[in-house]
Amino acid sequence: MTTKKTAINAYNKSWYDSFWKNYKIPKANFWPHWTIIKPLLKGESLEIGPGTKPKLPVKGNHFIEISFVAAEKLKDLGGRIYELDLADRFPFPGEKFNLICAFEVLEHIPNDVFVLREISRTLKKNGTCLMSFPLNMQFWNSYDKTVGHIRRYSPKEIEDIFNMCGLEIIRYASVNIPWPGKISGYLLSFVAKNFPFLFAKIAELLDVRRNSPLRMPISPINWDKKSYGELSDSTTGFFMLRKSKKLE
Repeated sequence: MTTKKTAINAYNKSWYDSFWKNYKIPKANFWPHWTIIKPLLKGESLEIGPGTKPKLPVKGNHFIEISFVAAEKLKDLGGRIYELDLADRFPFPGEKFNLICAFEVLEHIPNDVFVLREISRTLKKNGTCLMSFPLNMQFWNSYDKTVGHIRRYSPKEIEDIFNMCGLEIIRYASVNIPWPGKISGYLLSFVAKNFPFLFAKIAELLDVRRNSPLRMPISPINWDKKSYGELSDSTTGFFMLRKSKKLE
């Protein structure tokens, strides 16, 4: 791994060890993802990089996690934990999982294409991958850097990236999580860096509100060529994927 990639992974680990230390793990049905995930829980499931916000039920399921703090919390609840920085092949045989989830993860990873190919390799032919990540660089500011983002994806590029990695989009949803502007982003970054306990507790309190944007229903619709335009003003995209038939 290059020095730059090592530094990025070290920053993410340090930042999220501090954040997850002060954020309690809610039950899976706390999140709107649950209505989509529940009918897909057939066979073995994997979630990548959930921290202490797993969308899968923890007990008995597989989790890859870079944060030692989050890994220990998940382990205490019966999760099957693999502490990895995602620079190496997943420690699983091919076509192991019926369901793989990775929410708000790709934007943190230097080698995102490698990770997507590993997802494709370990996903069963009839399996499903659920994924979300930030979109559109017009929303980028200092707060992205503070929380460990190294990119936001363009809606025009995501289909090609997925296809290159052996995945294809089935359905998608625009998830408009409010994102701070430049000034508010700077202020949030200041609080996050200097008062991590306070920052985590404020985030936790905001998340538990019934009207929190993170708890609004997710309603995926079929993907087509018009979808690019519909995501052009979205802060976040949610995607349902399957293995590309071209590679079967």
